[in-house]
Amino acid sequence: MQTSKIFVVDRNPIHNSLIKYHLNINKFVQVFNFPSGQECLYRLEKNSIPDFIITDYDIGNYTGFDFLRKVCDEYPEVRVIYFSSLADPVLAMKLLEAGASDFIVKTRHRCYLSSNVRTWNSRRKHSESGRRHWQLFAHRPR
Repeated sequence: MQTSKIFVVDRNPIHNSLIKYHLNINKFVQVFNFPSGQECLYRLEKNSIPDFIITDYDIGNYTGFDFLRKVCDEYPEVRVIYFSSLADPVLAMKLLEAGASDFIVKTRHRCYLSSNVRTWNSRRKHSESGRRHWQLFAHRPR
C-alpha cells in the first residue's frame, strides 16, 4: 500500500473516476478527486497538502500554466503531473520547464500513470533535489 496523498483534477467525472480507480488498484489509497482547479486550490488553502497533483491541462477556471504557477509558488513541495489528452510536445516542454514533474498523454500512455507516480514517490523519498524531464513520446513497450 502506498501512503502518498494524491489529488486528481479533471473536469470530466468519468476520467476523474477512472484515474482514481487505476491508482486505487495500484495500491494508492489516499486519492481525492476535484472537478476544477478552483476546488483543488481551495482544499490546498485549507492545509490539506498532497504529495502529488495529477491534472488535466484544461481544468475550468484555470489554464494549466495558471494552475501550475499557483501551486509551484505556494506549495513547492507538491509534484504536479499533467495527464492530458493534448498531445502537444511544445506545450508539454513548456509545462515541464515551468515546474511540472511529468506530462503523460492520456490516450497513449495511460498505463504509465501509476508507475510514474511510484517513480516520483521513490525519488521524493531518496532525493528532494531536481526534477526529471521525461523524454516525451519516446517509444515505450506496450
